[in-house]
Amino acid sequence: MHVMFHSKINTAANSISKSLLLITLFCSCLISCSTKNTQIRKDTTIVNIKFVKGKPLPPKEWHVYKINTNEEWIFIPESWHLINEDRFLLTARLNVPDSESHFLVLKLDQKEVKLNAVGYMRESYKEFIDGSLQKLTGYKTTKLVYNDKVVFSSEFNTLMDNKSYVTYSTVFEKDNYIFDIVLKVGASDNAQDYQEKYRDILFNFYYKTKQIFSITDTVKDIKFIDLAKL
Repeated sequence: MHVMFHSKINTAANSISKSLLLITLFCSCLISCSTKNTQIRKDTTIVNIKFVKGKPLPPKEWHVYKINTNEEWIFIPESWHLINEDRFLLTARLNVPDSESHFLVLKLDQKEVKLNAVGYMRESYKEFIDGSLQKLTGYKTTKLVYNDKVVFSSEFNTLMDNKSYVTYSTVFEKDNYIFDIVLKVGASDNAQDYQEKYRDILFNFYYKTKQIFSITDTVKDIKFIDLAKL
């Protein structure tokens, strides 16, 4: 697969808040309606998990964060640093010196925000175009239709403080929620290696004990999307 809210931000989160703001500015008035402060993160080294599908991850190199009473399981490398940021399901700083590089998972209640995945993609794109924090220099968004889901897979290229970044985003709907799994990294900071880690995370993302993505998924339809025309 080729496959991107009213709580106080702590000191650790402030260093990347400019970047996080770009993709959440349009829903800032809906903060109190979504995810709230109910997330409970339990960090455990990967043990006793049978990988039915997807790539098995080395137990000592990856951690799993079980959130909302085990509703979501998010696997990230052990070397990434979790940030206490309640606007998102999970936020982590990558093991690179650049504070703008990060990983995050966003979850929005569709009934509360009155958006579907298409509307979310449209509003996010507007923030990229209208925002002054970074300049969008190019992007590619692909819509993949499966038997059980529709996925918007994007790669955004941006310029911020004279440095180029690449952001990988995977947006999908599940049980009236919009999920966006995002990784942003400097284009010169081994971006290809981070893209591989990003794919590992996708194929091992659990919702209600079931993996959302599988290497055996069959794509029924695929097409490139012009976000400006959504």
